[in-house]
Amino acid sequence: MTTTIGDLAIGDRGRVVRLLPGHRGYRERLLAMGLTPGTEFVLKRLAPWAIPWN
Repeated sequence: MTTTIGDLAIGDRGRVVRLLPGHRGYRERLLAMGLTPGTEFVLKRLAPWAIPWN
């Protein structure tokens, strides 16, 4: 089962397994924030651009 950032609620923890191909600008933003494969994170809040997919 694959979970995306869009499936998480504020306060949930996750680990980046891979970045799916898609909108290049969005992928670059994630990489700029340090969300590379293997990185663990906690979702603290959603930005207005946070969920451009679905």
